[in-house]
Amino acid sequence: MKFNINSLQKNTSTKTKTTVLVVGMFFVLSLFFIYMQYATTKEFIQESQKAYEKKLNSIFTESIIRVKKFYHNRGLANLNSYGIQEALKNKDKKRLINLSKNRWDILSHENNFLSSMIFLIMKKIF
Repeated sequence: MKFNINSLQKNTSTKTKTTVLVVGMFFVLSLFFIYMQYATTKEFIQESQKAYEKKLNSIFTESIIRVKKFYHNRGLANLNSYGIQEALKNKDKKRLINLSKNRWDILSHENNFLSSMIFLIMKKIF
C-alpha cells in the first residue's frame, strides 16, 4: 500500500483541512511567541545582571575610597599630633610608640584586622 497525499486531500473534508491548518498555524505561532518571550526574558536578565554588577562594583569602589580616606586622615591626624614630627626627626622609636599608643588602641578596637603599628623612616622599619 502506497501513501498518496493527493488521495488524502480528496478524501478529507474542507472543514477538517481548515481545522488542521488553523491548529498548525496556532502551534507554529505559539512556538514563535514562546521563543520571543524566552529571548526577551533572557536579554532582560542579562541586562539586569550587568546593571547589578556595575552597581556592586561602584559600591565596592566607593567603600574602598572611603576606607582609604578614613585611614589617611587618621594618619595625618597622628602625624600632626604633639611631638610626633619631632620624634620622627629624631628617629625616637619609643617616643613614637608612646605618643601614638592611644590612637592605636582606638583604631585596633574599631578594626580587629589591624595587627601592628609600624613607622617607616627612610626605608627602615622600626
